[in-house]
Amino acid sequence: MNSYPSVSPFRLEFLLHLLITGGLLLTGLLAARQVQSLPLNTSRYSVDQTPVFDLPEVIVRPTHRR
Repeated sequence: MNSYPSVSPFRLEFLLHLLITGGLLLTGLLAARQVQSLPLNTSRYSVDQTPVFDLPEVIVRPTHRR
């Protein structure tokens, strides 16, 4: 004889769903709290100064086909 209490498959699936959903919600809340507590390092640039990225100059010449 089985000594475990009988649990319907629907109830087991519902409890598993609640456990996974609760874990994802808790993880999301903790991640949002960590992101909120990150210091924003905006003091490197003044208002009128924006970072400029130098891109390499690329020259494209058409090839002549005969």
